[in-house]
Amino acid sequence: MIKFNKLICAGAVIVSLGAVAGPGGAVKTSGGNAVAVVLPAGERTRFEKTAKDELCRYLAKVTGKNVAAFGEGDFADGRAIYVGRTRFAAACGIDLRTFKEEEWCVKEVGGSLVVAGGDIGTLYAAYRFLEDAVGVHWLDPTESGEH
Repeated sequence: MIKFNKLICAGAVIVSLGAVAGPGGAVKTSGGNAVAVVLPAGERTRFEKTAKDELCRYLAKVTGKNVAAFGEGDFADGRAIYVGRTRFAAACGIDLRTFKEEEWCVKEVGGSLVVAGGDIGTLYAAYRFLEDAVGVHWLDPTESGEH
């Protein structure tokens, strides 16, 4: 069951990633990276780690830009994609403690994105965002099946 589902259309994703990257190109976050993916500070679940890996991998392929991952404590506040149980998600009123294991949300807040959910729901949110908003599709489970 989906607790909260606010998907962003593909055009809005480009605008949102542009906001993360900065107007007219890349305002770099760190080490020449143009898009930042932020994880919770401290211990992360395996699903949060996998969601981060998948977002970084496919956003880099689609945008042609570097995608950096940060722990929330290591990231200077700014526009980013916040994955899982971050303080940013909580500050935006998303109480992930109320989510069941497979529930998820994708929400745009002030030019940043929250991609989160209950346990495996965070990974489901990442895949849903990549499929519906970014246009990534997996036709079979090999790299040749990615479109």
